Amino acid sequence: MNALFFTLLAACALASCSPSKKNVPQENSEDLVAIQPATPQVPTSLVTVDLLKDYPKKDICLQDIADVSYIVLETTDQSLLHPSEMMMYYVSDSLIVARTLEDRIVLLDGKGKVKNTFLHKGGGREEYQAVNKLVADVERQEIYISDYGLLNRIQVYDFEGKYKRTLPLPRQTSVSCFQNFSSDCLLVGDDNISYETGISKRKRPYFLLSKKTGKVVEELPISFHKRVASRAILPSADRLSAQVMQLAYNPVIRYYDGWIIGDVSMDTICTYSPQGKLSPLLCRTPSVYNKETPIIAFPSLMTSGFLILEYFQLKFDFSKPVQGFKTNELVYNYSKGEVYGLNQLTNRDFSGQSIGFNSAGHIDSPWRNAMFNLIPTERLLDAREKGKLSGPLKDIAAQMTEEDNPVLMVTRFKDSPSR
Repeated sequence: MNALFFTLLAACALASCSPSKKNVPQENSEDLVAIQPATPQVPTSLVTVDLLKDYPKKDICLQDIADVSYIVLETTDQSLLHPSEMMMYYVSDSLIVARTLEDRIVLLDGKGKVKNTFLHKGGGREEYQAVNKLVADVERQEIYISDYGLLNRIQVYDFEGKYKRTLPLPRQTSVSCFQNFSSDCLLVGDDNISYETGISKRKRPYFLLSKKTGKVVEELPISFHKRVASRAILPSADRLSAQVMQLAYNPVIRYYDGWIIGDVSMDTICTYSPQGKLSPLLCRTPSVYNKETPIIAFPSLMTSGFLILEYFQLKFDFSKPVQGFKTNELVYNYSKGEVYGLNQLTNRDFSGQSIGFNSAGHIDSPWRNAMFNLIPTERLLDAREKGKLSGPLKDIAAQMTEEDNPVLMVTRFKDSPSR
C-alpha cells in the first residue's frame, strides 16, 4: 500500500529549514501514564514490535474476517466526489458526510442519496477559506470545520449549512488531528514544529477543545523533546515561496468508544479512553530517532482482534514526481498473541483491487469495528470490462457510467472469538 503526501506552494518569507541530524531522546515517558486500557478488548500487556525483523507474511481475504458491503453515492452537479477517503468524514446507517474538491459539504443518507449540500467558501466572517479537517456531530446536529491554517479558527454550521459560531484555535496551531471526542469537546492535535530544531511549538500538542467556546479544556499528557517532521519544505531561489510536501496519515484513529494515538514521533502507541485515561499499547523498535532517515510507524486500523501497523523509511525527495510512499504492513493479532507481515489483502468481489488501511482513522462512525474505502469509478469500469468483478459489485458496476461518483466500500470486521 502507499502512504500519500500532498504538495502545495506557500507564498511567504521562509527561514532556514535544515533539519537536525542528531539523535534525540524519545518522548517524555513520564507523561505516558500506565493505566487501564480504553476498552475491554484492548490487550493488557505491552507488546514490542521490531520493525527490522523479517516476520512471516500472510495473505488475508476480507470476506474471511469481515462483512463487506457497498453503497452507491448519488451523483448530482453539487455532489461530485473525489475518490479519496481523506474527503469522507462520517458514515452510518442514516448519514454520510463528505466534501467535494471545491470544498462543498455533502450530506447523504445511509443509502447514499443526497440530503443536503452547502458551500460557504470565501473571506467573510461566516465563511471558510478552505476545509482542512471536518467533524460531524450527530448529537448536536453540527458541522465543525477546521479552516485554513493561518486563520486559527473553527467554523461551526448546522446540518442545513446555517452558520452558528466561530471557535478560536490556539495561536499557530497546525491541525493534524480533529476528532469528535464528546458532546462537549473536540480532540485536536497540533503538529506545528520548528524545522530548524525539530522542537514542537506546543509542549503538549494534543488537547481537548470546548465546542462552545474554543477554549482548551485539557491537555493530554503526551509531550516531546523533539519531533519527526511529517512535512518538508523546499524554499525557492528568492526565498519568497516554497514547495511543501506533507505526509497524509492519521495520528489518532478511532477504536470503539476510545482512540489509538500513534504520532510518528512516538515510540509507544497508546490508547486514550473517553474518561481521559492514557495507556501504553505497543512499543516499536528501533526508536524513530535512531537513524538520520527515520523509519516511521503508525497504526492505521484497530479491530476487536488485531492492529495494523504501517511503516516505511521517511525521506522526502523533491527531485522526483509526487507519489506515495511504499509502505509495509504488520498485523498484531492480539487475540492470538502473534505478529506477522501482510503480504496481500484481497476482496473476492474485485480481483486485483488495491485496498488501503489508512482510510479508517479519521472517518467517524457508530460502527467501531469498521473500515471505509472509496472505489474510483474508472477502476470499477475497467475491472468490469476485464471481468474482474463478481457478486454485488459486479451488479453495481453494470449500472455505472464514467460520470458517476465512486462507490463506498464498507468493511465491518467480525468480532474476535476472544471477546
